[in-house]
Amino acid sequence: MTDDNISKKQYKAFMIENSPALWQHLLRAPEPEANKYSRGFAFILGGEFMTGASALAARAAQRAGAGIVTLTCPKGAADVYRIVNPSTITLGFRDTLGYKEQLEDSRIHAYLVGPGLGDGPANTERIMAMIRRGKPMVLDADALMIMAATRENFLNLLDEYYTPESRRNILLTPHRGEFNALFPEYAALPADEAASAAANLFGTTILLKGHDSYIAEQTQELCKNAAASPWLATAGSGDVLSGLCLGLLAQGFSAYISACIATAIHAKAASEIGPGLIAEDLNDFIPLILAAFMD
Repeated sequence: MTDDNISKKQYKAFMIENSPALWQHLLRAPEPEANKYSRGFAFILGGEFMTGASALAARAAQRAGAGIVTLTCPKGAADVYRIVNPSTITLGFRDTLGYKEQLEDSRIHAYLVGPGLGDGPANTERIMAMIRRGKPMVLDADALMIMAATRENFLNLLDEYYTPESRRNILLTPHRGEFNALFPEYAALPADEAASAAANLFGTTILLKGHDSYIAEQTQELCKNAAASPWLATAGSGDVLSGLCLGLLAQGFSAYISACIATAIHAKAASEIGPGLIAEDLNDFIPLILAAFMD
């Protein structure tokens, strides 16, 4: 697509500012009869070597309120995850067939794939197997780059396994570099228009991360989370954000609302922590921020 074919009017959506007023009424304490499965079962595919990324995401999903978070990974890395996050249920698989069997647990509400995943044909097939389950999911980091390399194959899978409505509960969370790889035809657009264009092209929800982040779905509404703390410019902070999105998605929030709440919590936690922030700090602050939003 040439610049001449990119119409600003076509991609200009009605923009709102992210605010607790949009979603605060949806945040509730668990019901008295709640159990860990009713509170949301989140499932993560972890990487074999970059274990910190998926471990951070798993902890964030727990902190966001998911009742049970399961992380699976190649068997040789499982003990690393077990040591780091003992309250996460860690599984291991010997091969992709074993991994596919784990995906079939009908109690799972939402998936996350990408943080620390790595590349290669085995991981491409694992992402595709997750998509074939047809459930809400978050795709981040390496998963987005894998999708970019074989975009049409992934689009065909989405067409086959998701309805237009369920497809909106697929959340893609790229930073600008990942976005430009996955959506090169929109690389020249400003971030707000780019997010809207991508959401309409894929039929999914897009969280385009940056100092100002934009959350778009296949509608004319676009949510802007403005002026995130510069202290978030540290390794692992994006993994925490994807885990927050997963934890909320697993509880039944839409992908759009999950991204709105997650970016607000993420930004507020960073502003509270300030200098010296590392990604692990964000997870420790999530309960405090959530409690404040729920008051």
